[in-house]
Amino acid sequence: MSGKPIPLILPTHPKPKPKPKPKQKMTVIAPSTSIYPIPIPKVSKSVEAYIIQEYLELKKFMHEGIKIQELLHSTNPLFITIIGPPLSLYEGEEYELMIIYDDSYPNKPPLIQFVPGKTPPHEHIFHNGHICLSSLYHCGWTTLSKSKEIHVGLLRACIDIIRLLSQSKKKAWPWNDERYCRIAPSDPRMTSFEYGEAASPS
Repeated sequence: MSGKPIPLILPTHPKPKPKPKPKQKMTVIAPSTSIYPIPIPKVSKSVEAYIIQEYLELKKFMHEGIKIQELLHSTNPLFITIIGPPLSLYEGEEYELMIIYDDSYPNKPPLIQFVPGKTPPHEHIFHNGHICLSSLYHCGWTTLSKSKEIHVGLLRACIDIIRLLSQSKKKAWPWNDERYCRIAPSDPRMTSFEYGEAASPS
């Protein structure tokens, strides 16, 4: 039997559509908390309002050896740059203080210490940032001026630290620095310091 060949028709399948590439999620990197000696407490609105008022007063009555960092996201913690006083062993050098508040403020002092790695070598200051200075702790903490018009706690603490630097006769860590830093509590307010010619936890 003769005739034209019948063409072979193969079934066709539609090409699969390419899968959309998944959108890349933006990774938000939180600020490093490695420098914080304790977890940062969340303070009440009343304490935060007090902190802001004291911060504004500190900026207004700025001491030449104090540079307060701008508040960007939170009042807690607060960072302050201490500048070595003129004619001292630390003249012009900059060191960084860290202040961490909790809800006991202002009746009790906040945590005040130098940032590790930004700490001046001094006989009353340990290399982990802890400071042996009575005005920073319960025994010497003052919140208001005699007129009760301005908040002086933080300002006085900073000035006392500058005075401590100005009186130093040598740049050196305390004699028991290594041992203290090995066993010290995370919060210097938990240490019972003996205030004398050289730093000494009791």
